[in-house]
Amino acid sequence: MPCKFRYKNSKVWTLKWYKHGKAYYESTHTHDAKVASYLLAKKEQELAEGRVPASMRDVNFKLALEEYQSHCEAHKTKKSVRTDRYYLDGYFKTHRMPETLQKFDSREFETSINARVTAKKIEQITANGWIRAFRTFFSWCVDKDYLDRNPLAKVKNFKVPEHLPRYLALDELVRLRTAAIGSGLEAFIETAIQEGLRSEELIFLDWQDIDFNNDLVWAINKPDFITKSKKARSIPLFADLKKILLEIRKPKGRCFKIVNLRDKFDAIKVSAKLPDINLKCLRHTFGAYCALAGVPLPLLKEWMGHTKIETTMIYARLRPTSGSEWKEKVKFG
Repeated sequence: MPCKFRYKNSKVWTLKWYKHGKAYYESTHTHDAKVASYLLAKKEQELAEGRVPASMRDVNFKLALEEYQSHCEAHKTKKSVRTDRYYLDGYFKTHRMPETLQKFDSREFETSINARVTAKKIEQITANGWIRAFRTFFSWCVDKDYLDRNPLAKVKNFKVPEHLPRYLALDELVRLRTAAIGSGLEAFIETAIQEGLRSEELIFLDWQDIDFNNDLVWAINKPDFITKSKKARSIPLFADLKKILLEIRKPKGRCFKIVNLRDKFDAIKVSAKLPDINLKCLRHTFGAYCALAGVPLPLLKEWMGHTKIETTMIYARLRPTSGSEWKEKVKFG
């Protein structure tokens, strides 16, 4: 029969039971004796009905990982799926995959990640990607009752120094636009700058998504494309961009049909003497100029399709914060 007890110098109740002569332990994660008693009764019922607790199972790691990745393909964007596979599959290119979920060594994982960061083989932000991907996977395993706890629940992310977003200054915008002339990317680049759309949103932008009558550009979900937030949103169609798009407007179809986008953009940025920028910098430019112009952050959040306001806050830090208007009002005696 299961019983509950507390370890010496611990207020948390632990459940204990035997199966085939082997002792099993499971933390209740509670100090409350009544709650612990309820969990004990629940455990007794599980064992009486023949249900095997997660702590007593041997769930095949590879099969669980494949099931999780199938789940992600059905519920996440293609980009998120690629990112997950990069971290989850990539880790086991240099480490042996355990036979079962229960044999995953969280200490070995944490030590390996710390060693890579210390040796400067990976950046701290990349290390956080490894931790986040595996922690999410194990949380799913807990939800599926394959595990009774997340082995990475107590593994902390690295504190990454904050960097302001790289955006284009006015003179850099001139150089980029000049270098883009004749490349076929002029309208694409201008739309990226003036609408703040993500690269994939621009690639899948249709002429039907642009409401020239009400001056709106829509980022919407389609059979072959899902937005990162999985939500539709609209962004104002600014006057200068409207003129450019009207000149190349077509009745239907994709707005931009570009082959070798990355290579063409790389050639443009080299010509413009802006080797440190990428396509995301164009989106950052939109966010930065909107923030500097005083667009309210909740509104900018909606325009950019951010899920959390904290993501948008990084653009607020570009605003002057000297507080000079308050200097004369502060008295120290």
